[in-house]
Amino acid sequence: MPKRSQVEKKSKFSRIALTTIVIPLVLCVILSFVSTCFLIVKLIMNDMSAMENAKMNARLDYLTKLTERQQLLIPYKLSINCTLAHSYSANLTQLSNGKKYLFSFTNEAAWAVANENCKGMGLHLATPRDHDDLIKIWREAKKRSTRYGDGMWLSARNYGSGGKYEVRWHDGSELQENSTLWRNEADKKSCVYFYTYKTEKLNSATCTSETPFICELPSECY
Repeated sequence: MPKRSQVEKKSKFSRIALTTIVIPLVLCVILSFVSTCFLIVKLIMNDMSAMENAKMNARLDYLTKLTERQQLLIPYKLSINCTLAHSYSANLTQLSNGKKYLFSFTNEAAWAVANENCKGMGLHLATPRDHDDLIKIWREAKKRSTRYGDGMWLSARNYGSGGKYEVRWHDGSELQENSTLWRNEADKKSCVYFYTYKTEKLNSATCTSETPFICELPSECY
């Protein structure tokens, strides 16, 4: 009987220990694990949410820029009149890049007026896409220039607002600030031209300056 009583006491003690120590300890471990897992999942979800937001912001930025370009491109597309442009064929000069230009030295004008003059002939202000185009246009303009220091308006101008500098060509394509077409780093004035007496590089000036200009036959009219 004493031995049985001792066994019962040990069993009772084991049950008490299990109830008061082991089970709470196990529960603590489980809760700690669950809490850690929850924290990890939360961190992962936050990272995923941040990535999704970044992707969405990048997409919105792309769509905004695309919309801005389309807003410039649509009026240009609507203004194309190849029949009118071809009526000025006698005044156009075809260069070795295969493109045709009209060099206007007699009608000096502000950029907006020069732009309208080109449009009035079914043309647009010249748009050198690369350094090869720019060299060919510049050399022809330099050869035709009758005085020292003629500047020639091109189609690019600043369309940015609120301190934002965003230079675009006539069709809405962007002229980057770090483009090698610039003579120096873009000086953040509004309209783009080149000097006939300097190197074949782009400069910018206030759009109200009156200077000669170059028109170009739209690519749709060849």
